[in-house]
Amino acid sequence: TRMPVDEKWETVLDMVRLAPDDGCLGHVGAGPLESLLGFHGTDVIDRVEAEASADPKFLKALCSVWQFKMTDDVWERVRGIQKSAPKSSQSASPEL
Repeated sequence: TRMPVDEKWETVLDMVRLAPDDGCLGHVGAGPLESLLGFHGTDVIDRVEAEASADPKFLKALCSVWQFKMTDDVWERVRGIQKSAPKSSQSASPEL
């Protein structure tokens, strides 16, 4: 069976919390977080925005996300977060 969106969200948050370094955060962002946003972006984008403002590790992971299958609206919101991130978080960001 497929995992519900809320469980996917919690799994991504756990991966971010457990990531030991920036390289691992980049992999979480470019993999599971990017996929979550690609397939469920409209369901999770409000949570993504809130988490990015509250957790620097999550923000760093988010800066490794590319558009993938995200709608243009969701991608625009992600890009807004990425562009407002401190330069140290933007190192892996696409086209900043």
